[in-house]
Amino acid sequence: MNHLLQQLKYVRAVVDHTFATRDLVEEFFNQVDKIVQERTKENPLPFILVTEERNRFHYEKVTDKNRIIGHMNQNRDGDKAQNIVKEAWKIVKKLNEERIRQRNQELRDAVFLDDEVMKKYNGVALVTRY
Repeated sequence: MNHLLQQLKYVRAVVDHTFATRDLVEEFFNQVDKIVQERTKENPLPFILVTEERNRFHYEKVTDKNRIIGHMNQNRDGDKAQNIVKEAWKIVKKLNEERIRQRNQELRDAVFLDDEVMKKYNGVALVTRY
């Protein structure tokens, strides 16, 4: 019985340590988010998060304004900034290409309206700006 109690105490200590560690990690990312919000207050651009997947989860959990448009799932502590930017640009380029494709499709859809829509607007196709 004494052995069982010792094991339960050990398990409890491990669980307490796990929760305490998680809370510390989330508090760290909360502080990071405050810095990000402060630095981007005047120009709130989206950004790419460069971190391991488990850290992404913690950051997304605590962020006040999620403006993450991409994620590079690697530890880049030893990389030079120019290498990180080069890889991040690939993500931004892909997102821009997708947005352009979507916008082109919206414009095609707006220009080639079906007959019912054309009748509704007396034959004038209206293209609005989003």
